[in-house]
Amino acid sequence: MDNSCIDYRLPTTLVTKTTKCVEYINATHQMLRSDINDTTFVHSRMRYIITPFLINRESVEQLLSFFRVCKGSLYAFRFKDISDYKVEREVMTCSDEKRKEYYAKKRYHVNRTYFEFRHIKKIVHGTVDVFMNHEKVDPKMYEVNHDNGMIYFYDSVMDNVSITCSFEFDVLVRFAQDSLHIEMHNPTKFHCDNIELIEVK
Repeated sequence: MDNSCIDYRLPTTLVTKTTKCVEYINATHQMLRSDINDTTFVHSRMRYIITPFLINRESVEQLLSFFRVCKGSLYAFRFKDISDYKVEREVMTCSDEKRKEYYAKKRYHVNRTYFEFRHIKKIVHGTVDVFMNHEKVDPKMYEVNHDNGMIYFYDSVMDNVSITCSFEFDVLVRFAQDSLHIEMHNPTKFHCDNIELIEVK
């Protein structure tokens, strides 16, 4: 464990229902258009409300252990958004002058005209396929950093080569609360209030 997160996914078996929303963090930004003064420049993040699936004492202990290890909202962890966890043949962006480092992203678009990019940091192991001009690349030609979403090529990529990538990803989130309320009606019946998770950038 480092100072900010644990590299472990909240077990999907502990979640029976998820409600999600995308929200925007506001900041002042000066637009280039002369007819617009200060306006709102926004960064998106996800917020999830999950309903725990507590079917027996083992699942209660598993949830309690996870919450205690994370120390409530102190440490972030991985979460699988079952409605949005894949990237298919997305164009990658070079981040260095030697054209060896590329970062993973996902594009959300409307009619392929208006779009927003999401930088992906938590790539799932064993799910990455890289393509150069639509040809699959031998994994021995690159290295994937699954913790920051970077892909490193051992040799420089030519300027006229298109790099695309397919993979699965997790969302880095925190618990929004520092307490966990679980009702124990009898040895085989448990109830837990909904739990809120907030994406960490």
